[in-house]
Amino acid sequence: SKTGFKSQNSLVAHFGLNKAEIIDSLIIYWPSGIRWDTTNVAVNQKLTIWEKEKKPVSLNEEIIEIPDKYSLMQNYPNPFNPITTIKFGIPKKSFVKIELFNILGQKIKTLLNKNMEAGYHKVKFNAQDYSSGLYFYQMRSESFSKVYKMLLVK
Repeated sequence: SKTGFKSQNSLVAHFGLNKAEIIDSLIIYWPSGIRWDTTNVAVNQKLTIWEKEKKPVSLNEEIIEIPDKYSLMQNYPNPFNPITTIKFGIPKKSFVKIELFNILGQKIKTLLNKNMEAGYHKVKFNAQDYSSGLYFYQMRSESFSKVYKMLLVK
């Protein structure tokens, strides 16, 4: 099976899949932080995919979308200089810890360490005082743990 990653700013994304006959997994991370995924997509077709519509809200009402599972997204932008955003989702009120590690695996900063309400959230990281290089960030909450790489280029 083939693997790949595609990021587009355009409304249309074209994929070259060589001789593949099926797409094993298609994952879309919308700017709002929503993750949409599907599997076993046939090739040689045009797909039209919309981000889930949000219903209108009044000035006194706030709609909060609740994910069905814990998630941590790749920071954006990546590579970055010096600010990047890390998005994550939690399905219920939980204690969340997000920590930053250097290439040696040493913890160098705690980005978040508190109880959070259910929903999608984001944390900004300003690396102005850090050297260029590869860093790792880890989110832990209850039985969930995930790590991503980020690249600081100055």
